[in-house]
Amino acid sequence: MLIGSGEKARATTILWFSLLVAIAGITSNIGARETITGNGQASEVIPAGTVRTEAKAPVDHVMVTIQGPDLRASTVTVFSDDKGRFQFPAVEGDADIAALTLNCRKIGFITTKIGRSRTAGKIAFSITMKKVSNIADQVPASAWVPAAGGSNGLAHNEMIKQCAVGCHQMPWASSEKFASSIARLAPQERLAGWKAMLQTMRLYNNKFGGANSQSMIGGLTQGSHNLSDYFFTDRILNLILPFVTGAMPYNFDNFPVAKFHEEKEGGDGVTIWEYALKPNPDSWYREVGTSTVSPFVWVVDFSLNRLVKLDPTNGHTEYLPIPFGGPTYPHTINSDAKGNLWVTLEAIDGCGMFNPRSGHWTFYAHVLPKNHATHDFILDWHGQVAFDAHGQVWLTDITHNYLAALDPKTHRAVEYPLPPRKDGLKEMEAPYGAVMTPDREFIWFAQFGANTIGRLNLTTHKVDRLLQLPQASGPKRPTIDQHGMMWVNLAGTGQLLEYDTNSDYHHLYDLPDRASGPYAARLDPVRGVVWLADTNNDGLYSFDPHSKQFILYRLPRHGAFLRQIAFDDRTGDLWTSYANKVGDLAPNYAVRIRLNKSRGQ
Repeated sequence: MLIGSGEKARATTILWFSLLVAIAGITSNIGARETITGNGQASEVIPAGTVRTEAKAPVDHVMVTIQGPDLRASTVTVFSDDKGRFQFPAVEGDADIAALTLNCRKIGFITTKIGRSRTAGKIAFSITMKKVSNIADQVPASAWVPAAGGSNGLAHNEMIKQCAVGCHQMPWASSEKFASSIARLAPQERLAGWKAMLQTMRLYNNKFGGANSQSMIGGLTQGSHNLSDYFFTDRILNLILPFVTGAMPYNFDNFPVAKFHEEKEGGDGVTIWEYALKPNPDSWYREVGTSTVSPFVWVVDFSLNRLVKLDPTNGHTEYLPIPFGGPTYPHTINSDAKGNLWVTLEAIDGCGMFNPRSGHWTFYAHVLPKNHATHDFILDWHGQVAFDAHGQVWLTDITHNYLAALDPKTHRAVEYPLPPRKDGLKEMEAPYGAVMTPDREFIWFAQFGANTIGRLNLTTHKVDRLLQLPQASGPKRPTIDQHGMMWVNLAGTGQLLEYDTNSDYHHLYDLPDRASGPYAARLDPVRGVVWLADTNNDGLYSFDPHSKQFILYRLPRHGAFLRQIAFDDRTGDLWTSYANKVGDLAPNYAVRIRLNKSRGQ
């Protein structure tokens, strides 16, 4: 490295510690806070109010959050309407009103005053906000990423694909502080510093667990090669390096409001509940599952080999070890039509089926060859685990580029190879998500590494369709409807691919935020839209297939990194989780989102 003594040594110190230390200082919410004082009566109370400017004009789409004990969740968030009005669900029982805290957040505004008054059964807030010119502490990570274009396009997309989608948001709190610390160094020294930082990010990208996990992709092999040589490779690092060194900012203290790209946002009638998950440096809370036969919500903790059982009615959590007798690494969780929860278990080259009523597990261990990592289940148009005409469950083998058919009766699986890369690069193809057509005759898969989507014929077990996408597109986790229309999010290029599996018609739609890092697409059977779980913009998009319009729904916390979306079939609520790959150094919450078109409303 070129960093030496004095100021250079200081930069080196920050280099190695910034990721683990500076990140811990991240703030959870932006906006003024007002503690509610009063006598805390033990009766039902409805918090409500208005948001206006100092000139008394209403302010819409303000995110208003309350937090405190007795909410039956860690936080509850609502949005102001076009008249500046907002109303929370009733705070029931013996809620201690005196202990509640109010946060207000809207990009481009700060809160100057919060007034309140109390009447029977209601507490009314009067919030005053004013516009500001510097929004550096308000914008999501994606806002700092320069637009892709010209010679920077490929490097931009690969950075989003590998850093923002592969590990944690980019720029992350630690990388912001690191960049600021080396801003005054010579260009070659900044280059060396960023190279070391990217190597640290690659370390996290290649982990099979949380921040302190010692389980690495490097522990797996493909032939005589270490798999870490095929994932976040030296080629990718050297491609990204000039972009982060020369195009990414070094000063994160100022972001002019005029520079911020406004989007169409949703919020009217939306309520968001956050449920805290126990912080642990070894945990990696990945995804959330729901079941039609259980009132509880289930979260997988990859590194600590357990399920979290969450009761949405009171926020109570139980941490249930997976009773296999050794590491399992639960990765993806999906329900089937009977309400069973299926979980891929990467450490045992197989999966498990969990009955949420009885708590009984059925394990399908070592059904694939050693080190063949089961990653995703193939889903049907309901978003549930798909069974083919022979009653088999299908999975992706991400490490060795196969689709696998598992017979639950015999506990045997057969793997079918997917096409190798066509670009000649010695990097993983990485099949990452797939769907089964409604007629159960085909499986459409996405290869995240090879940048392709393709079709496996379930009669011939051969791939008979393959669409090559541009380099660094990063397709993953598609969804399909009952007519065979498929949507695939492209994580690297920030696009949504609409593909008719009957006619091969397809069209690409640019997301409003091309650096948002979409991770998974999910069809919404209640509202007829497609949801995109985003990693880098503290929100999620809905896409209307009829109007072709995207709407952004912001979440109440920086570091809101989403990997999957589940539905509560009884209410129509959306469920997700903040799933950064850095353990307790990032927000750890399960999240419920209720919209004004949820079932039963």
